Amino acid sequence: MKKNLFFSNLQDGPCKEFCERVPLFLYLQYLTIIKLFFMPNKNSSLTYRWMQQVWNEGREDAIDEMLDESAVVHGIEGITEAGPKGFKIFHQGFKQQFPTIHVEVNDVFSEAGYETSRCTVDGTTANGQKVHFTGMTCVKVENGKIMEAWNNFDFMAMYQQLGFKMTAAEEMIA
Repeated sequence: MKKNLFFSNLQDGPCKEFCERVPLFLYLQYLTIIKLFFMPNKNSSLTYRWMQQVWNEGREDAIDEMLDESAVVHGIEGITEAGPKGFKIFHQGFKQQFPTIHVEVNDVFSEAGYETSRCTVDGTTANGQKVHFTGMTCVKVENGKIMEAWNNFDFMAMYQQLGFKMTAAEEMIA
């Protein structure tokens, strides 16, 4: 049997043996099927629309369109009220600090009413300082709206780029 050169750099073991036996076109078909079911076109996802309209275009009215009245947002300090009203307070404050912001949605995975995304954020503060950081989101979608959202962004990297010095609690007490 002719060896598949595409997998020739794998180390010896069961994975290499399997990959050498499976024709490349079957493996690529398998990947295509996985992508069709779990990785929708990111531009058609609610997460992409949210990042594009709410953050990149700064459309505050889009928050009302895409965030349910009872939606709960996790992972962002200062949001004390559910739904668009609570999120708008955070959004306004963040946009005031970062008038220029662009969120690039790198990947979106969708399954069973949830969308998970990996994002890259580039922003410029009101005084012209640039920041770059990454993050991930997971949203529960019902009836075309966000019902619940979990956010995990690397705000530590953002603060360090802005010149904030992180100190241990013991240093602050001393």
